[in-house]
Amino acid sequence: MYQKQWLALIGWSAAVLKCKVGDQWIGWPSFFQYQRLSFIANNSRFLILPHVRIPNLASYVLAQNLKRLSRDWQAIYNHPIYLAETFVGPQYFKGTCYKAQGWEFLGYTRGFAKCDNRYYSHNQPKMVFVRLVIPDGKRKLSELYSETQNTPQETKPMRLSLKDAESLKERLSQIPDPRMPRGKRHRKLSVMTISLCALLCSATSFAAIAAWAKSCSQNMLKRVLAVVLIQRPASMNHPANLPFDASSRTLMPKR
Repeated sequence: MYQKQWLALIGWSAAVLKCKVGDQWIGWPSFFQYQRLSFIANNSRFLILPHVRIPNLASYVLAQNLKRLSRDWQAIYNHPIYLAETFVGPQYFKGTCYKAQGWEFLGYTRGFAKCDNRYYSHNQPKMVFVRLVIPDGKRKLSELYSETQNTPQETKPMRLSLKDAESLKERLSQIPDPRMPRGKRHRKLSVMTISLCALLCSATSFAAIAAWAKSCSQNMLKRVLAVVLIQRPASMNHPANLPFDASSRTLMPKR
């Protein structure tokens, strides 16, 4: 607004759940991608009113928004913003104002949209632009142990007693195994235990579960399995036999 007259309207919203070119540019592991989506803001709406004719207004509005975006987000949602993203339909616009303001063009989407928890193809790929809100925003999003500002208190490790471990083992043992005998490469309890730990770390897909398992050291996986299996199985003497692949896909099929 300038001299009590509306010149432009701009809107920000939550980041999209998935964007292949964007995820590759950030370089974050899929198992904690969803934990850090809240640090990305999507410029979902931007309109210069039709009667307004002011040179460079669009890039100026974007620049002023980015200066206060993280501060405003912190005040309302109690966490900062590290990266801004937007999607431009090339059949309507060229993204000139984003390019002029220093946004980076990453490529195109695959031309899908989400509706009622399903993705459908609309065959209209959009251009993907991103802009760092803070200089080290990309590092904060991609590093495994990056310090973030939305964790107000320290979480202490949980101690699992032998009785609790026996109870957990009994519960997991009751889950039916849908795998064919010839397809059983790993013990059901091993796969279920690692999958459960990955889910607690916000791994929300089979690929994310496999990525979480691969990020763990051999010693860490052995300790995790020892808690539930109680006794040290022979397979734990051979690190290559631990379920690093996505065996959970066959053990826990989608319904």
